Amino acid sequence: MTTVLDPFDVATEAGERQPTYFGKVDCTASFVALIKGQGKVLWTEAHGPEQRRTEVAIRLDPIDAMNLTRAVERSVIAESREWTGTVWASLRDLGVRNAREINGKWAKVELVKSGREWINREGQKVEGTTFKFLALYNTKAECEAAWDAENGGGVAHSPSTSGNGAPDMGRETALQFLPALVMQAGKDKAKLALLLSEMPIISKYFTVDSPEVQALLAA
Repeated sequence: MTTVLDPFDVATEAGERQPTYFGKVDCTASFVALIKGQGKVLWTEAHGPEQRRTEVAIRLDPIDAMNLTRAVERSVIAESREWTGTVWASLRDLGVRNAREINGKWAKVELVKSGREWINREGQKVEGTTFKFLALYNTKAECEAAWDAENGGGVAHSPSTSGNGAPDMGRETALQFLPALVMQAGKDKAKLALLLSEMPIISKYFTVDSPEVQALLAA
């Protein structure tokens, strides 16, 4: 018996689920100072120890199966609640004893609200997101296997039909959301890429360079 997918059910599920990524972690740390009127600058002894802060920069390069064209990056001040309450707390729960241990690891991460808010250039309120680590892997193969287990063996550039010639309903459903996303991004390619990166259910099948997306941008 064929199961019929309901677009409303898929939309509800996508709205409730936080963006999740699988990929390789690059992590660096440095001392910075937060100077009024200048913003963040590299800390030197001239600033004094009272102004020294520790910045942890984390970059996750998604595995090929996610079909994403850009890395996910966040910079977090270690003396903040964002780091102690979310990022480091999730790493500690996974058995990490020193932040340097995650550099070069493979991971499953979730983007969750960081608690930071600001107004962008368009006058809209933006809620910041940060990394919450859900799993760590020693090899690319382990990471890809975890992705496959969670996504039914999905791979990049999934074809429009299944092996028996039947339509790939996951791809067909994702296709229905593309026009709304293109309109939401105002046909701005960079904004659209960001929107797609936050919706794995769609980015699994399409990127800003996919023919279907290019056609909508050109329309």
